[in-house]
Amino acid sequence: MAETLEQRVRPLLMRVDTNIQMDDVILSEENKRKIEQFNTENKNYAKLVRHGLQPMNRMLFYGDSGTGKTFLGKALSNYLGYRMLYVDIAQSLSTGEVAENLHTIFEYANLKEECLIFLDECDSIAWNRDAKSAEGGMIRRATNSLFQLMDQMKPNVVIICATNLLHRLDPAFERRFNMKLEFRRPKVDLIPNIQKFLHEG
Repeated sequence: MAETLEQRVRPLLMRVDTNIQMDDVILSEENKRKIEQFNTENKNYAKLVRHGLQPMNRMLFYGDSGTGKTFLGKALSNYLGYRMLYVDIAQSLSTGEVAENLHTIFEYANLKEECLIFLDECDSIAWNRDAKSAEGGMIRRATNSLFQLMDQMKPNVVIICATNLLHRLDPAFERRFNMKLEFRRPKVDLIPNIQKFLHEG
């Protein structure tokens, strides 16, 4: 008996708690402005589409580990009321069928609509490397497939790709994003304010 789409996509995703409010996220002023613009467009995507406009739905988060990339992704999913599809990249890579697995995830998102695909460690796939080895060929096929899938997303499907290694990304992949956010570790003088915020929360 053939597996359903739901059965095929389940092992490729990680369970996540998206019960996080946007007010819980600490952002730089620049990133705060970008997120406000992004949220405004996605909250009004139906109106934009009716006028022949495409809302921003592709964001790249980059910066050191532990600086809030995944946390913000969860908060955005909650704010928009979107189902978060957190891609288990290790599982996708372990099967050796990365392109096929990505196709399954995007097919599911486009079917369900109002989904947020979160692809962490995207440098594991969209790296800037010659496809000379067997692994390189698999990765290149996955990268090309990801390009096509991103281009074919429905306007009410969002993808966020996150990386700690921006320099490893394929430049063509990096150019496909509507918006890029850099995440930096807080300056020393911000730490007391963050501790105060956490204590009050």
